[in-house]
Amino acid sequence: MYTVVYSVALSGLNGFLVGVEGDVQNGLPAFELVGLPASSLREAKERVRSALINSGYQWPRGRIVISLSPSDWRKNGTGLDLAIALTILSATQQIAPLSSHHIALGELALDGSLRGFRGLYTAAEFALQQSRQAVVIAPSSDEIQPLYSECDNLLPFNNLANVTGWLCDGNAQRHTTTRTLTVPTAPAHIPFTQQGVNEAFDLSDMIGQRVAKRALLIAAAGNHALLLCGPPGSGKSMLAERLNTLLLPLSQLEMSSLRQIYSVAGLPMQDHSLRPFRSPHHTVSTQGLLGGGAQPRPGEVSLAHHGVLFLDELPEFSRQALEGLRQPLEVGSITIARSSLSCTFPSRFLLIAAMNPCPCGYAGSHTHACKCDAQAIRRYQAKLSGPLLDRFDLSVWMESEYKISSPENESPSYGKILTSGDARERILQARLLRERHETDAKRRLDPSIIASLAPETRELYSRLVNQLHLNMRSAKRILSVAQTISYLDNRIEINPADLAEAVHMRALHPIENSFAEM
Repeated sequence: MYTVVYSVALSGLNGFLVGVEGDVQNGLPAFELVGLPASSLREAKERVRSALINSGYQWPRGRIVISLSPSDWRKNGTGLDLAIALTILSATQQIAPLSSHHIALGELALDGSLRGFRGLYTAAEFALQQSRQAVVIAPSSDEIQPLYSECDNLLPFNNLANVTGWLCDGNAQRHTTTRTLTVPTAPAHIPFTQQGVNEAFDLSDMIGQRVAKRALLIAAAGNHALLLCGPPGSGKSMLAERLNTLLLPLSQLEMSSLRQIYSVAGLPMQDHSLRPFRSPHHTVSTQGLLGGGAQPRPGEVSLAHHGVLFLDELPEFSRQALEGLRQPLEVGSITIARSSLSCTFPSRFLLIAAMNPCPCGYAGSHTHACKCDAQAIRRYQAKLSGPLLDRFDLSVWMESEYKISSPENESPSYGKILTSGDARERILQARLLRERHETDAKRRLDPSIIASLAPETRELYSRLVNQLHLNMRSAKRILSVAQTISYLDNRIEINPADLAEAVHMRALHPIENSFAEM
């Protein structure tokens, strides 16, 4: 007898509907699975067979053919186990045929219990979007609990027997977890404190380093890539770890996008609105950093989506991995192409990197003598290409000398930022001002930021571009940093001081600093 049950397979972050067609005929016992299944799917036969028998059903003594349509799209993963089991039960008339509105998701254990699988959240969300009448049958899992309150058609079950019992008598005999399901929600307004912030990391822990703190604030307010350079012990890693405490909480839409990425990657998703902070070791492979594999999975650049990617000891990363960052930094996504498929993963992250100026680490230091010769320093810094360095909007030199200064001596232009809470408040005001300004600019149809500059500011900008021989990208990003500085100072208009600070922040390049001291 022929029957069909619908399920969902994934290609990257994109789901597609799969018709699991089954036909059971008399003949020699055989099980054929066709439709370009991956190896993980080919093993479904033994899982489904044991699950059916241990759930009290009969394994048919005949020829079983399961076809996965569309047949020219490769399917992978274990999420089709439940659909295959229900197809066999329906084809052998052990249960009634399923409606076309039912979509079954889940991996089967040998005892018939339902398990989650890699990409469960993404598959369930895609299934719910197919039709308002779709009834999604999925395993009871914490991963998909945020979807429970959004749609009544998502039915979580614990095992195959519960599913068939619900299908046969029409009663919702489902057994969810006994604990209360709580859904993390983002507040309607953005608060000054974040849920899940590690209180051990605060900007007030950093003493001195006023320029670096200012650069960190600008980077957080305008999503500008930041490069920290300095001798060992100057606080580069310590400062970078505090960047995440300055960022505003995730919105509901951003959190949903992150859940899809982490679900496909097979990693647990955080249960708070704090933005992700990814810090891979410098031995990470190109595939681990950018994503890839025979069945492409998200890399660190995608796991840091809507968050921070921190690369410590930047020159120690492989050249191929670093050069691969250039595309996601520009377009906010990365495309991984294989012979049979092409997957695009979002990767809009805030990049912060730290490096030493030379192999020994003390080139350009005022407190320690460098043991490296000029050729060794050039060879070390040549590991970073010009196009990659050009994508850092801010470059800051951090001296290792430990100086304690009172808050009264802090320069007013650097805002006297003492805590991460104070910084978040300023960043919030800057972002709100930017949203209002961009909305008004669209209404006025302003062609660019340059058109809105005052005459003296425009003249200074032109002189800087010509004298510093800036390329188009550098000129544009300096102007963008200057605009962020004006927003932080609660202004819309860019003045000459904003441009000067933006150029100063970009000119503090580690290569220039290290050779200036030789």
